[in-house]
Amino acid sequence: MGKIKIIGEIGWEVLPEQIEAELDNADGDIVIEINSPGGSVFDGVTIHNLIKSYSKGKVTAVINGLAASMATYIAMAADEVKVYDNSTFMIHNAWGVVVGDYRDMQQQAEVLEGLTKLLAKKYIEKTKKDENEIRDLMDKESWFFGEEIVQNGFADETIKTEKEEDKQSAIAFAKEKFRALTKKLKEKEEEKNEEKIAALMKEVKMLNENKQKKDEEILKAKMMLALEKEKLKLLQTKEI
Repeated sequence: MGKIKIIGEIGWEVLPEQIEAELDNADGDIVIEINSPGGSVFDGVTIHNLIKSYSKGKVTAVINGLAASMATYIAMAADEVKVYDNSTFMIHNAWGVVVGDYRDMQQQAEVLEGLTKLLAKKYIEKTKKDENEIRDLMDKESWFFGEEIVQNGFADETIKTEKEEDKQSAIAFAKEKFRALTKKLKEKEEEKNEEKIAALMKEVKMLNENKQKKDEEILKAKMMLALEKEKLKLLQTKEI
């Protein structure tokens, strides 16, 4: 049985093209091992769809540590989901960072609402919970540990371990990993905005330079026109 590992941040340490190549090389039943705090929504959706379209055998997702945010959506693509009794699972609303006026904020809100509905739909399909309950769990940023993941319908089977782990400690550690990811996402968005501002400033400078050049050309043309008019006037008044 083939094995594909999704370990780390989606969009940085785990890329769609990497998963696509591994799926192309796979044959028969496969296991997707997941230990991820989540990451890029769109990369996560792409990976989910790649796994969902795998047709050469059964796909089993095994959460062997943490599945948070987009990593949970990837798990939903499998035919069966298994979790260890010391694994952690977290769902929440899609979120992002945006800079701009009220129109930018409204547009971002619509995008995030659409993505949240997309995630909720898969959770509803898997758990058989109603939409209100799932949306409430997502609104609250809900964390589940071990057997709770199965009890809430997000996984089909619990894998027993001999290691006893404190639930609060495990969730606290998982939250720390997730917060580190959200900080990175915020920094990436800030970096992207800074690059956008720099590009716009460069464009404004070029436009100003072009305007200055254009104004100089217009002034030159006006001077040439005045000179030609003056020549014409002299010709008209010159006696032959």
